Amino acid sequence: MITEINADGLRNAMALLGDAQKARTVVQEKIDAVKRELGDVEARLGAAREELRNEEAKIAASGSHMPDEPSPVEGRIALLTRHQRILTTRRGLIEQQELKPADDQVRAAKEAIRRGWRLVGLQQTEDIRTRYREAAAMLRAAYAEYALWMWEFPSEADSRDFPRQHKCPTVSELAGFDLLINPILLGARERLEAAAPDLAARIRELRAEIDGCK
Repeated sequence: MITEINADGLRNAMALLGDAQKARTVVQEKIDAVKRELGDVEARLGAAREELRNEEAKIAASGSHMPDEPSPVEGRIALLTRHQRILTTRRGLIEQQELKPADDQVRAAKEAIRRGWRLVGLQQTEDIRTRYREAAAMLRAAYAEYALWMWEFPSEADSRDFPRQHKCPTVSELAGFDLLINPILLGARERLEAAAPDLAARIRELRAEIDGCK
């Protein structure tokens, strides 16, 4: 039975994924910091615009002449609007130049894990199929050898000490329909001897020696 699975490549891929995820987290934290700063600027910009609207509404309601100089509030709005544009651009640059590559690394690492797990499965199942074929060959040989000995002790009196074999099992490949053990090929004496020629030859030799003693 398999108790150990070689998963070194898979574990390396998982370690790479962990590193890629940590790197992405660092980039995301940078983006979040820019978003917080941008949110603060946008809140201040909204307040400044509301202040300007109120100021202009008072001028309109008072009937005063139109002001020739810009309001100080307008200066703050212009500055905040510029900050807003810069921060928006900064966020876009980080997303494009740092976050996108980080996401690509995470996806690549996940794909490496998927491929690594698939490779582990392929290696293990191929080994299992090989062992299954080897076990079937041993079973086939054991059946043929047992059946050959049963030919030597055919009487009813022998059956207690030499119980008859059950019908030969049919054994197929684990994957596929090819027969590893075909009962049809082990049903006759000559076919059993062909399956275990060395044992059949040795039995004949010993039998000849026994018969020569009679």
